[in-house]
Amino acid sequence: MQSSSETGLYEKPGIEITGDGQKTARFKISGMTCVNCAKTIEKVVGKLKGVRSVSVNFIGENGVVVFDPEAVSLSDIFDAVKKSGYTP
Repeated sequence: MQSSSETGLYEKPGIEITGDGQKTARFKISGMTCVNCAKTIEKVVGKLKGVRSVSVNFIGENGVVVFDPEAVSLSDIFDAVKKSGYTP
């Protein structure tokens, strides 16, 4: 993964644009009470077309999603998190 100094491109805090046109979003998620909560979010977000990978950390209360912005938007990802019952 490239650092901000390597890419020099950020749309907004927590969003990194990589050289291959993909984006990496890092964001807080509230409302999780167990590891199964994190797995639920990973399953729902992972089904979105254009999501390359998703990792949710229950202890850190955060998520990291690598996605193709031509196929899915950050709003779509946040809506999937909300649909799962949690708050991005």
